[in-house]
Amino acid sequence: MSMAVTGVVTAIVAGVVATVAAVAGAYVAAENAEDQANAAKREGRQQQALSAKRTRARAASQRTSFLSSGLTLEGTPQNVLDETYTMGIQDVVAIKEFYDTKAHDAKVAGRMAIIQGIAGSAQGVAAIGSAFKDSGSKQSDVQTFSINSTGGTPVTGTSA
Repeated sequence: MSMAVTGVVTAIVAGVVATVAAVAGAYVAAENAEDQANAAKREGRQQQALSAKRTRARAASQRTSFLSSGLTLEGTPQNVLDETYTMGIQDVVAIKEFYDTKAHDAKVAGRMAIIQGIAGSAQGVAAIGSAFKDSGSKQSDVQTFSINSTGGTPVTGTSA
């Protein structure tokens, strides 16, 4: 086999390997990003529930304190309780927004990995095409070959 053909075959193999690696890497990165997004959503739900529980406990403690002091839940004591619940709701909303953003960012990272994988596979395909162009060979100059089924000596077909 001539050096030109060997170079072309090597470039083709390298291009195929690069293409497969780019696509496989993109697939793994996209799966990891989806897992991270799902984990962020789960963690967000847990943190929201914990914040709501703390708010209810704080309000219950305030209510008990007001009532044990002989106050009625009107006027200022009621305003304090209302403010406690309002702040609690704001905390839950802020937690939800934070974890939604975290999940969204992870999904965007996964999409970017897919795009980069496609670009990487395109580079691999371009390398294959470049190998033919840079070899200086004409189609009629390229030797076709295959390996016999026992893995022995190449059996050549057409040659220059």
